[in-house]
Amino acid sequence: MRFRGCNNDNNIGSFKYTFYVDEILYEYQLQYDYLLKKVYSEKLSEVNKNKVLYFYKEDKIDLDKKQLENKEKQRLIIYIDDFINEKNNGTFLNYLYYKNSENSKFLKKIENIYHFFYKIIIIEPTSQFAAIDELFMDENINSKKILDNYGFNITNLNEIEEPISGLFSSEYEELKNKIMMKIKENNKKAYHLIKDNIPYKYKLDENGNLKSYRIRFIHKNNEDFEYEDESDGTKRLFDLLPVIYLLNQEHFIFIVDEIDRSLSAHLCYELLCSYLTEIEKGANSQLIFTTHNLQLLDFNLLRKDEIWLVENEDECVGSELIKFNDVKFRTDMDLNKAYWNGSIGGVSKRLIETIKKRKKSKSPNN
Repeated sequence: MRFRGCNNDNNIGSFKYTFYVDEILYEYQLQYDYLLKKVYSEKLSEVNKNKVLYFYKEDKIDLDKKQLENKEKQRLIIYIDDFINEKNNGTFLNYLYYKNSENSKFLKKIENIYHFFYKIIIIEPTSQFAAIDELFMDENINSKKILDNYGFNITNLNEIEEPISGLFSSEYEELKNKIMMKIKENNKKAYHLIKDNIPYKYKLDENGNLKSYRIRFIHKNNEDFEYEDESDGTKRLFDLLPVIYLLNQEHFIFIVDEIDRSLSAHLCYELLCSYLTEIEKGANSQLIFTTHNLQLLDFNLLRKDEIWLVENEDECVGSELIKFNDVKFRTDMDLNKAYWNGSIGGVSKRLIETIKKRKKSKSPNN
């Protein structure tokens, strides 16, 4: 994609996704106008059949009507007119998903494609997982054993009831009603929220009243610790445990930015080893992560075709992804040293030149 802030005329960012759904290979292209904050164009195709399902650009949608049954054609024509007339800034894919797919093979196909994107979950460096108590109760995850094996001293949780009215002051009623509605709508036992770096759990009592509980951590010495008193590494591990578990259970794609943030090199390596060792064959899930941890550049952990290097020399050209398979290096080469020298890429050439100049200036001969 073209980076924001470049001096390009139209401020358009372009994205392209290729993926399988129900054993069919699709390609979804999207162009977004950062200036107008709306979708500029959108295209959905079946790759194997070289067939465009629909193409949307500048308030016009071209739809392959040959793929539609007679009963569907009129419905889709109405949906297209409504989408254009409503001046919708979102995607046509999202718009179609919320239409009734009953008796429509085309809309059912759209529904399945939408579910693929819905199960792409992005974990940012600052993302926080709030339902910490559920990690401890879920026997499939076995958080207590994992924490002990990884050298953490947390043995259990403590839930302390607090007056809910004091947590939100003026916004109390509005947020209270919103939480109660979410619990009832999704048939959830509880609703979780991290507020001011403190995890809270909300649930309804037998009379339907909303109760609030503050989550604290019990250590091996039986002392309670606040969430904010725990190390950043502990918090990050709680953020990642659900990711590792769900990848082994359902068809998810997790994109984790800086997976090694606040984790020791040993812990991050072991966490990935555990996932790769225990994942069931046919789980059909995917973990994509970025890292600056050179110890993960290990062929005993990852295959060469699973590793990509990122280079960015010109912000208006964008970042370039380099397949490690395309990198030429000797089998006896020290990968860490080669990376530091810039021999295999993945490091800004300008930064490498700066490092070389600094080392040269400190040379005894100068």
